[in-house]
Amino acid sequence: MRRTRFHLSVVEWTVCLPKVSPPQNAPKVGLFKPRLVKTDRRAGNSRPSADDAKARDALNSVASVNIALEGRGDTLLKRDTSESIRAVMLTECAAGRAGPVAFERAFKLASCVMDGTLATGLWKMMETYNVTRTKYCYDSIIQCSERHPARAHAFFKEMKTHGMRPDVTTYNNLMLVFCRHSKALVFRLWDVMREEGIQCNARTYRQLLKVCDSMEEYLMVKAFMLKHNGKGAPMLSVTTLCGHAIRLSRSVEEAQTHFDKALALRGMTYVVSCAMMKTCTRFQDYRSFASAAMATPSEERTVMYYVAFLFCCEDFITAARQDRKPFQLYVKLAESSFSEALHANRATQPRLFTRMMCIYIITGDFRSASRVLKQQTDRGMAALPEQRRLLKEGRGRDLPREALEPLKV
Repeated sequence: MRRTRFHLSVVEWTVCLPKVSPPQNAPKVGLFKPRLVKTDRRAGNSRPSADDAKARDALNSVASVNIALEGRGDTLLKRDTSESIRAVMLTECAAGRAGPVAFERAFKLASCVMDGTLATGLWKMMETYNVTRTKYCYDSIIQCSERHPARAHAFFKEMKTHGMRPDVTTYNNLMLVFCRHSKALVFRLWDVMREEGIQCNARTYRQLLKVCDSMEEYLMVKAFMLKHNGKGAPMLSVTTLCGHAIRLSRSVEEAQTHFDKALALRGMTYVVSCAMMKTCTRFQDYRSFASAAMATPSEERTVMYYVAFLFCCEDFITAARQDRKPFQLYVKLAESSFSEALHANRATQPRLFTRMMCIYIITGDFRSASRVLKQQTDRGMAALPEQRRLLKEGRGRDLPREALEPLKV
């Protein structure tokens, strides 16, 4: 066995690559050539061969991969999916069946679960087995480098040196990376896109609106979108535009105007209601918060709606405790919303249990917090950071035994 170690900045990914003996009459290029050769990295050069199609089918046959698209919030599911993708690609590479198309499929699945470690490991694997890197692979590795903007920009420059021209997908992926780090870089990329004549799409405007922190910037992006796309027809829905307008409103009255507009145009979704609830929480307007929550239809009350509702209740409780005011009403609202999510089978993400636990912790109800923790672990969603916080806050108190049981898993 030949042991190859890839040292990454986040974690150390160690894989075992078996020695592969070249079959008889094998060409002395590509996989079995002792040194790396210059490969054609231009876009559009990824037509699948018969063996490459088999490797792609092997990826599709992984059971955990089939549900990866629906389980982005489940940490355990992400880990199992990543391990399955890595195992399949190692097997197919060792057998000489993995080509550019198979790696493109693997990168797509890595992008779905947003696993930068898996994407970097696939990138190193392509180097090891001398597989041609296509433009799609570069786009995917940039998207998966969300926590490392310098690395994403290095991949962007390397792609251009190999003669691949960035398109709107490449710039959108790079914007996604920079959204968490620098608003100025996002708007600079937008300027570069306009200078190069690249047409923006809905995802571009969505990234731009995400980094806007004032109503003036929001109106500038919206005016540009209305002017340059499809005879003035906006490329984003009324829901998205109203949601960002509510988020950037300078008063509850201004936010209520955009909220009423969404209701009148039948664009009332959980995005609008979540934005309105957070704005009311920012201005500590409880009546408008309750009105926005009740106006949300039951079919639009997704898990993200319940998470946002619990977030707002936690903020109201924190503010009431600081002002030494009663907060039991907000706890009852949070418990009612949490029970509704459980009965409607909307409790599909660990963040919902996390928020309810935090509400009980800041109010000093450690027994109820441990009960929520037990419900979470019974559903297969472990939350070790929340367990440690519960134990730390409950040190010296009468902590129930069920709070310690999940630590044994």
